[in-house]
Amino acid sequence: MKKHVHILVFLIASGIPSFGKNIDVEFIKISNNVWIHRSFELISGNLVPSNGLIIESKHNAILVDTAWNDEETNQIIDFINETIRKPIAACLISHFHKDRAGGIGVVSRNRIPVYMTKQTYELLGRPGISPRYIDVPHHKIEIDGIPLMIDYFGPAHSPDNVTIWEETNMLLFGGCLIKSLDSMTLGNIADADLKNWPIGIEKLQGKYANARIVVPGHGDYGDSDLLDHTYQLFK
Repeated sequence: MKKHVHILVFLIASGIPSFGKNIDVEFIKISNNVWIHRSFELISGNLVPSNGLIIESKHNAILVDTAWNDEETNQIIDFINETIRKPIAACLISHFHKDRAGGIGVVSRNRIPVYMTKQTYELLGRPGISPRYIDVPHHKIEIDGIPLMIDYFGPAHSPDNVTIWEETNMLLFGGCLIKSLDSMTLGNIADADLKNWPIGIEKLQGKYANARIVVPGHGDYGDSDLLDHTYQLFK
């Protein structure tokens, strides 16, 4: 796996400044047409990064998950408008937690079509949007020539977590279902189903054993080793 390339990274110059202001989003190019957007939230004194995706198609861009909040989500939209220079055709939400859907209001106000499961919509408290529902357990959609497979293998990190497979790059976005290689714990398990979670990982391993790029919800991306690592955390 080649090291990721930071094409536009707004970083803190030294140390961490006042947390009264949002920290700028990082954009990491991981293939010819895919970026990770990485936003940050201060939780219990720790700065927690969160990953989503931007997928560029011939005429559009596709957003996978928002940032933690409205301001950071606006930064993502600005990046797409100023750097990719294509309209955003869709925003896919992988589950209801703040690190996935904290900027859903901004997305809706920009009239970007939002895709989520009905369960995610309910868990979000039925926000004032009209989503396009993802049919689970397996839903294949194609947006501007980009085929995406959305899978639900049951409750794991959260009751509603889905994964997204982008076939062209053999890329699996695992979201918070998948842990990075430097994660030694499962992280936030407040809404987790610890019994079914490893079963879901086994199903992902069986279906996407050929994944070349695997993107977790937090931390560095890698390959299918991330699936093996996550499974081992249950032992």
